[in-house]
Amino acid sequence: MGKPKQAVHFYEEAIKTNPDDLDLHVDKGVALDSLERYYEALSSFEEALKLDPTDSNAFAWKGEILLSLGRISEATAIFEQVLSSDPKNMQAYKGKGLCLQEKGRYYEALHCYDTALTHGRTCDILYSRGVVLLELRRKSEAIECLNQSLEINPDYEPALEALLKTL
Repeated sequence: MGKPKQAVHFYEEAIKTNPDDLDLHVDKGVALDSLERYYEALSSFEEALKLDPTDSNAFAWKGEILLSLGRISEATAIFEQVLSSDPKNMQAYKGKGLCLQEKGRYYEALHCYDTALTHGRTCDILYSRGVVLLELRRKSEAIECLNQSLEINPDYEPALEALLKTL
């Protein structure tokens, strides 16, 4: 917990001397997100978007925060906006998939995860795909995804927990 708090302090100090540095605002928002300080993180991403209203990274993170706050419709709209301008944005595909998953639209969520995986493999996207496959009662495929997630990060607890529940 200490490192994210230190990071937030670092970014706050750096922003005082470089208030127009978009990356500092985004990185501060990411650190705040890891501390589950979602409203403050949202403010950081909105500050970043004031500096560059077209930054797909800041938009995708804003969508992640809105999703964490349960504002699914707003988050979905942001992820779709990101994907219209940056069709290879893995974070936006993952976020849209999570929104669809929340709505019980598992096949559409699966399509988002599959598309994201064509642009790169991350443990969290493989985990989310595995969870959707479990919902669709495709257990063997789900186990394979969860195992692939753990191959990337053996300490990824959500995948470990999901895998244990399947056994």
